[in-house]
Amino acid sequence: AGYPVFLLICALACTPLVKNIALRLREKSETNAPARVLDRTLQTALPIALFALSVLALVGDSYNPFLYFRF
Repeated sequence: AGYPVFLLICALACTPLVKNIALRLREKSETNAPARVLDRTLQTALPIALFALSVLALVGDSYNPFLYFRF
């Protein structure tokens, strides 16, 4: 169920859209205090969130039943 959402996020990340948004936010953060807070928060929280999602994906797919359970 989560794979289409993941595919959409990956497709958007491959476009220059994310880079352009980050550049505009960085430009705004030079003069605007709320934009500066948002920029720093995203720079910190986004890698942590992506790492946590990666770990959860690895843990969620690791179920391996014992092969000789019925012997």
